[in-house]
Amino acid sequence: MPAFQAGLLTPPGLAVISWKRLAAGDLDETEILATIQELEPEQILLGRFQFNQVEAFIQEGYFPVLEREDQLKLYIRKDLLK
Repeated sequence: MPAFQAGLLTPPGLAVISWKRLAAGDLDETEILATIQELEPEQILLGRFQFNQVEAFIQEGYFPVLEREDQLKLYIRKDLLK
């Protein structure tokens, strides 16, 4: 929803990450990581759910620009930093 509100493009498979999709096996961390690796988005917003493999990958190529106490984290791809 935040990407939609900001007018940003979101990969369709990652537009809605809900507990129901995760619990049903419709989406898992491996798929999320593969999508991020394939599309190399400029920004990644994490919240609500914790994905250890995704966060480890993000640490390599992204820079955190926002971290809130409610675990909301916004990352920008490092090559876009000036």
